[in-house]
Amino acid sequence: MICDREPERPGATNRALTGDLDTIVLKALRKAPEQRYRSVEEFANDIQRYLDGLPVVARNPTLHYRTARFVGRHRESAATAIIALILLGAIGLWEWHRKGNAAPVHLARPSVAVLGFKNLLGRDDAGWISTALSEMLAARLAAGEEVRTVSGDSIAQLKIDLNLPEAESVPAPVMERVRQRLGRGYVVVGSYGPDLSLDARLIDTGSGQTVVAASESGSEANLADLTARIAARFRERLGLSRISELESQGIAAAIPSNQTALQYYAEGLAKVRTFDALPARDLLTRAIAAEPSYPLAHAALVNVWRTLGHDADARMEAKQALDKAGKLGREDHLLVEARYYQTIRNWPKAVETYEVLELLRATDGLGHL
Repeated sequence: MICDREPERPGATNRALTGDLDTIVLKALRKAPEQRYRSVEEFANDIQRYLDGLPVVARNPTLHYRTARFVGRHRESAATAIIALILLGAIGLWEWHRKGNAAPVHLARPSVAVLGFKNLLGRDDAGWISTALSEMLAARLAAGEEVRTVSGDSIAQLKIDLNLPEAESVPAPVMERVRQRLGRGYVVVGSYGPDLSLDARLIDTGSGQTVVAASESGSEANLADLTARIAARFRERLGLSRISELESQGIAAAIPSNQTALQYYAEGLAKVRTFDALPARDLLTRAIAAEPSYPLAHAALVNVWRTLGHDADARMEAKQALDKAGKLGREDHLLVEARYYQTIRNWPKAVETYEVLELLRATDGLGHL
């Protein structure tokens, strides 16, 4: 019991705080927001990683530490574990050499964060349109992997941390804080109003200047075409290549084709990103009922079921998401795959898939998000 322990000598406290659990707690209590966990879910996931014997995010991921954790989980097959780590490193080295001169191109590619759109319709029930527009526009800008779009989850956390409302523009002081978090790149803001007129602006985070402004009109039933026209303007200004047929298939797979499913999915995502699990569950379930083949609704529901402690339901949704993810783009497919392995507790495959995903994301310089 704690009350029976002898007082620790000077310096003993520092030695005692070297364990993973203490490191997690210290990270959660850091003064600087950028050094703490970005969300309650991230904090909880790190605790789960500790309980499962996985390397924790709070620790410096050195090879010695990762090897020790892996061997600790598989003491009966330590030799196999070490060989697996060596093979993983060899694969990474091979991949690095295989890309050759392409690496500088990836490192130089710009990042784009779609911050959202202000609702000028005067109807609270139309708020879902901002999320839908943001997801669809980001999917089109990400096609071809010539730019890196910041994930909607990271943007939601950024808005919480910086108290950013949906806005048609970003004031200079706020833009500086955004740039500090996102790095040099671009953000997209704008608004939608009567007759679903969409105004969107692509802004350089370094200069704060608008690079291109685009306006289009459409309808709630035709949001995909509306965002396609805006995205085409932005892609042209950024000098991106034309979207191929295969990339078009990936975009189509990432967006619900059913209008009802699109609305429920967008509303459900908004609830997920504000940690409102029960409404998120209901909305995503309705989205799946409206379009059962849409993989990302199943994938979003996985984390909701895990948050609510329904592991069997989470496993079922993870399997559904993976089975239907065949046409998704590379990053979306990797995320669905990694969540599936994590849900069924296939930790070696989960770690491997997350590492590939992080390698893909790290090429944009936004690994801290």
